[in-house]
Amino acid sequence: MTFRLMTYNILDGGAGREAALTEVIRTAAPDVVVMPEVMQPTALERMASDLGMAWCVARGPERGRKVGALSRLPVLGWRSLRSQWTWRECVEVSVRLSSGQPLTIYGLHLVAFHSWFFEWWRILEVRGLLEHIRRAAPGPHLLAGDFNAIAPGDRVAWEATPLWVKAQLWFQAGRVLRWALRPLLDAGYVDCFRALHPRDDGFTLPASDPKVRLDYVFADPALSASLRECRVVTQPDAVKIASDHLPVLAEFTN
Repeated sequence: MTFRLMTYNILDGGAGREAALTEVIRTAAPDVVVMPEVMQPTALERMASDLGMAWCVARGPERGRKVGALSRLPVLGWRSLRSQWTWRECVEVSVRLSSGQPLTIYGLHLVAFHSWFFEWWRILEVRGLLEHIRRAAPGPHLLAGDFNAIAPGDRVAWEATPLWVKAQLWFQAGRVLRWALRPLLDAGYVDCFRALHPRDDGFTLPASDPKVRLDYVFADPALSASLRECRVVTQPDAVKIASDHLPVLAEFTN
């Protein structure tokens, strides 16, 4: 059994870029795609139809950013999740693998900005999701999306970031906060890219000249043993214009 999961922030719903996004996804050939920043479900439905995939999207404001998902595998069920600290609702999708085994994917888009206040907010979002997972006991599962967070030990090329980002760092005396992902790591989840590439930056933003890693796939401790590949997608050329994020693709084999 081989299973491929992609996370791909599509930037403001992908308006005017649907063909490029579809080309990137078709080339990478994932089984499931987590898609932060869906704006209009109809646009997601069109891309799903072009790709021959099922689709779903979490609840959110009609014209606001929401987390969607595409699947070429049979979907056993899905729902929209929120806690009292949720900025954007998560999407929980259960699919049936070719082996017949169910697998649950949680698609996330955590609150943005890099000040200490928003870093604490991200911690609360992560803890809320972990509490749901503990109660739901979903079995094998993956967490993927735009976490808007810097992993412990990751390098960031802040000198090339926009002025407004540098201003946030100035108010923190230049300190880069790396707290939000700690609850996941402490709970035993595996950062799939970092597990296979301990020395590579894995930058995903901006797509034209990446300087920071904000997009992740995390595997539950049991499932991480079947991790075979995790990479930042840099082909085809359309990936540079389809979104401001590069996608991340993880592959699992049993």
